[in-house]
Amino acid sequence: MNRRGFILAAGSVAAAGFPGTSRALTQSEASDLANEVLYEIQSAIDTGARGDELYTIFETIMRKYGDVEYISRGALGRGVDATDEQFQEYSDAFVSFVSRKYGQLFKSIIGATLEVRQLIPLSKQRYEVRTSANLRGWDPFDVTLLLHTRQGRDMFYNIEIEGVNILLSERKGIREMLDDAGNDIVRLTEVLNSDETAEAPWK
Repeated sequence: MNRRGFILAAGSVAAAGFPGTSRALTQSEASDLANEVLYEIQSAIDTGARGDELYTIFETIMRKYGDVEYISRGALGRGVDATDEQFQEYSDAFVSFVSRKYGQLFKSIIGATLEVRQLIPLSKQRYEVRTSANLRGWDPFDVTLLLHTRQGRDMFYNIEIEGVNILLSERKGIREMLDDAGNDIVRLTEVLNSDETAEAPWK
């Protein structure tokens, strides 16, 4: 079995331009959030859902627990002119695109069990949570959740498997699409909404 990975956001890419918060994220809160995310992923795996149903579940998890504004801006990068409404439409399209693309991961880990192994504080507002996805007959996946608190909410801003930084790949892809769209975020949104055959970066 090939090792596979995806990342849904990277703080080093997306941090600029986001206001911080003085509220600390406690170890207990980080643990609770990580376990909630893993529980919902585990539940999705256990349903045996396929295709659009599976991708819808993944999108629901992203929107419920992920900092989708932070993630979307991180992929888009700087220097893009857009109204608030245009950015929101792009963000919605991007999250759906990522859900179709990386929701395919669920199909490859049906039967896996997920567990938290270690919580590491990165700052007052950030935690790294190291977990494992264990699948009988295969080597376990090292799964890392990066969590933060922003705008009064505890959310993940990064999910990493086997250390593979997929947001950087997505940012490159999104910028290429934006260039092809003449730096027009409306046209980029149309492309993301129409792309039903997004392939995840693993086989």
